[in-house]
Amino acid sequence: MKVPKKENKQKFIIMAITATFLLLLTVAAASYHYQTWPFQNKKADSYSIDEQIKAGTEIKKQSIDNTTSNNKAQSGSDVPIEPQVISGSDKKSVNFDITSVNQDGENLVIRTLIQAIVSSGTCNLTMSNDQGGKYTSTAEVQPLPSSSTCKGFNVPINQLTQGEWNIVIEFSNNELFTSASKKVDIK
Repeated sequence: MKVPKKENKQKFIIMAITATFLLLLTVAAASYHYQTWPFQNKKADSYSIDEQIKAGTEIKKQSIDNTTSNNKAQSGSDVPIEPQVISGSDKKSVNFDITSVNQDGENLVIRTLIQAIVSSGTCNLTMSNDQGGKYTSTAEVQPLPSSSTCKGFNVPINQLTQGEWNIVIEFSNNELFTSASKKVDIK
Protein backbone atom coordinates (compact mmCIF):
# COMPACT_ATOMS: atom_id res chain seq x y z
CA MET A 1 0.00 0.00 0.00
CA LYS A 2 1.31 3.39 -0.98
CA VAL A 3 1.25 6.39 1.36
CA PRO A 4 -0.11 9.40 -0.40
CA LYS A 5 2.59 12.03 -0.90
CA LYS A 6 0.10 14.86 -0.58
CA GLU A 7 -0.38 14.18 3.15
CA ASN A 8 3.38 14.16 3.79
CA LYS A 9 3.76 17.48 1.99
CA GLN A 10 0.98 19.01 4.09
CA LYS A 11 2.51 17.79 7.35
CA PHE A 12 5.91 19.13 6.30
CA ILE A 13 4.47 22.53 5.38
CA ILE A 14 2.51 22.75 8.67
CA MET A 15 5.64 21.82 10.67
CA ALA A 16 7.77 24.36 8.76
CA ILE A 17 5.21 27.14 9.33
CA THR A 18 4.96 26.22 13.04
CA ALA A 19 8.77 26.18 13.44
CA THR A 20 9.10 29.55 11.66
CA PHE A 21 6.35 31.06 13.83
CA LEU A 22 8.05 29.80 17.02
CA LEU A 23 11.40 31.16 15.86
CA LEU A 24 9.88 34.60 15.12
CA LEU A 25 8.12 34.58 18.50
CA THR A 26 11.43 33.75 20.28
CA VAL A 27 13.28 36.54 18.43
CA ALA A 28 10.53 39.03 19.26
CA ALA A 29 10.58 38.05 22.95
CA ALA A 30 14.37 38.41 23.11
CA SER A 31 14.22 41.80 21.33
CA TYR A 32 11.63 43.02 23.79
CA HIS A 33 13.60 41.74 26.78
CA TYR A 34 16.88 43.36 25.67
CA GLN A 35 15.15 46.52 24.34
CA THR A 36 16.60 46.14 20.85
CA TRP A 37 14.92 46.87 17.53
CA PRO A 38 11.93 47.26 17.16
CA PHE A 39 11.39 47.79 20.90
CA GLN A 40 14.03 50.50 21.50
CA ASN A 41 12.96 53.35 23.71
CA LYS A 42 14.08 56.24 21.51
CA LYS A 43 12.64 58.87 23.84
CA ALA A 44 14.84 57.67 26.73
CA ASP A 45 17.97 57.85 24.53
CA SER A 46 17.30 61.45 23.49
CA TYR A 47 16.47 62.35 27.10
CA SER A 48 19.86 61.05 28.21
CA ILE A 49 21.65 63.19 25.63
CA ASP A 50 19.68 66.27 26.68
CA GLU A 51 20.53 65.59 30.32
CA GLN A 52 24.21 65.16 29.47
CA ILE A 53 24.29 68.46 27.59
CA LYS A 54 22.55 70.22 30.47
CA ALA A 55 24.95 68.72 33.04
CA GLY A 56 28.00 69.62 30.93
CA THR A 57 26.82 73.20 30.53
CA GLU A 58 26.27 73.48 34.29
CA ILE A 59 29.77 72.13 35.04
CA LYS A 60 31.33 74.64 32.62
CA LYS A 61 29.39 77.47 34.26
CA GLN A 62 30.53 76.41 37.74
CA SER A 63 34.13 76.14 36.56
CA ILE A 64 34.08 79.66 35.12
CA ASP A 65 32.44 81.01 38.29
CA ASN A 66 35.07 79.33 40.50
CA THR A 67 37.95 80.64 38.38
CA THR A 68 36.73 84.24 38.44
CA SER A 69 35.88 84.19 42.15
CA ASN A 70 39.29 82.81 43.20
CA ASN A 71 41.84 85.56 42.78
CA LYS A 72 44.48 83.40 44.41
CA ALA A 73 45.11 79.92 43.09
CA GLN A 74 46.34 77.12 45.31
CA SER A 75 49.38 74.94 44.74
CA GLY A 76 48.57 72.15 42.30
CA SER A 77 45.77 74.06 40.58
CA ASP A 78 45.67 74.82 36.86
CA VAL A 79 45.71 78.57 37.46
CA PRO A 80 49.23 79.96 37.97
CA ILE A 81 49.86 81.93 41.16
CA GLU A 82 51.31 85.39 40.72
CA PRO A 83 55.08 85.38 41.40
CA GLN A 84 56.07 86.75 44.83
CA VAL A 85 58.99 89.12 45.34
CA ILE A 86 61.99 87.55 47.09
CA SER A 87 63.24 90.00 49.73
CA GLY A 88 66.80 91.15 49.06
CA SER A 89 66.67 89.95 45.45
CA ASP A 90 65.61 91.29 42.08
CA LYS A 91 63.95 87.94 41.28
CA LYS A 92 60.49 86.64 42.13
CA SER A 93 59.47 83.23 43.44
CA VAL A 94 56.70 80.92 42.18
CA ASN A 95 55.32 77.66 43.52
CA PHE A 96 57.43 74.72 42.42
CA ASP A 97 56.83 71.04 43.19
CA ILE A 98 58.58 67.75 42.60
CA THR A 99 55.51 65.89 41.39
CA SER A 100 56.93 62.38 41.04
CA VAL A 101 60.00 60.34 41.87
CA ASN A 102 59.79 56.77 40.55
CA GLN A 103 62.36 54.04 40.21
CA ASP A 104 61.71 52.15 36.95
CA GLY A 105 64.50 49.62 37.13
CA GLU A 106 67.29 51.34 35.23
CA ASN A 107 66.44 54.98 36.04
CA LEU A 108 65.16 57.19 38.82
CA VAL A 109 62.53 59.26 36.98
CA ILE A 110 61.94 62.73 38.48
CA ARG A 111 59.23 65.14 37.25
CA THR A 112 58.33 68.69 38.34
CA LEU A 113 55.65 71.39 38.07
CA ILE A 114 56.35 75.13 37.95
CA GLN A 115 53.26 77.24 38.72
CA ALA A 116 54.04 79.83 36.02
CA ILE A 117 54.16 79.82 32.26
CA VAL A 118 57.82 80.29 31.36
CA SER A 119 59.64 79.52 28.13
CA SER A 120 63.22 80.03 29.25
CA GLY A 121 65.25 78.94 32.22
CA THR A 122 67.22 76.11 33.70
CA CYS A 123 66.44 73.37 36.21
CA ASN A 124 69.41 72.15 38.26
CA LEU A 125 69.17 68.80 40.03
CA THR A 126 71.43 68.00 42.96
CA MET A 127 71.20 64.67 44.76
CA SER A 128 73.23 63.80 47.86
CA ASN A 129 73.34 61.13 50.56
CA ASP A 130 74.88 60.82 54.05
CA GLN A 131 77.82 58.75 52.72
CA GLY A 132 79.07 61.66 50.60
CA GLY A 133 77.51 60.51 47.35
CA LYS A 134 76.54 63.25 44.92
CA TYR A 135 74.81 63.43 41.52
CA THR A 136 74.02 66.57 39.49
CA SER A 137 72.18 67.22 36.25
CA THR A 138 70.61 70.09 34.32
CA ALA A 139 67.44 70.30 32.23
CA GLU A 140 65.71 73.02 30.25
CA VAL A 141 62.23 74.28 31.07
CA GLN A 142 59.14 73.30 29.04
CA PRO A 143 56.09 75.63 28.95
CA LEU A 144 52.64 74.03 29.18
CA PRO A 145 49.18 75.61 28.64
CA SER A 146 48.77 76.82 32.25
CA SER A 147 52.10 76.02 33.92
CA SER A 148 55.60 74.79 33.08
CA THR A 149 57.87 71.88 33.90
CA CYS A 150 61.50 70.92 33.86
CA LYS A 151 61.96 68.66 30.83
CA GLY A 152 62.60 65.83 33.26
CA PHE A 153 65.42 63.97 34.89
CA ASN A 154 66.17 60.29 34.25
CA VAL A 155 68.95 59.48 36.69
CA PRO A 156 70.75 56.16 35.97
CA ILE A 157 70.35 53.95 39.07
CA ASN A 158 73.85 52.52 38.54
CA GLN A 159 75.26 55.98 39.40
CA LEU A 160 73.57 55.96 42.84
CA THR A 161 74.23 53.80 45.89
CA GLN A 162 71.44 52.15 47.85
CA GLY A 163 69.92 54.13 50.69
CA GLU A 164 68.28 57.49 51.29
CA TRP A 165 69.07 60.38 48.96
CA ASN A 166 68.04 64.03 49.26
CA ILE A 167 66.81 65.58 45.99
CA VAL A 168 67.01 69.36 45.48
CA ILE A 169 65.87 70.96 42.22
CA GLU A 170 66.32 74.68 41.60
CA PHE A 171 64.65 76.53 38.73
CA SER A 172 65.84 79.96 37.62
CA ASN A 173 65.67 82.36 34.72
CA ASN A 174 66.14 86.15 34.37
CA GLU A 175 63.02 86.92 36.44
CA LEU A 176 62.30 83.89 38.65
CA PHE A 177 64.00 81.62 41.15
CA THR A 178 62.45 78.73 43.09
CA SER A 179 63.40 75.37 44.50
CA ALA A 180 61.91 72.16 45.85
CA SER A 181 63.29 69.15 47.71
CA LYS A 182 62.28 65.58 48.39
CA LYS A 183 63.83 62.44 49.87
CA VAL A 184 63.93 59.08 48.09
CA ASP A 185 65.07 55.61 49.13
CA ILE A 186 67.10 53.91 46.40
CA LYS A 187 66.76 50.12 46.44
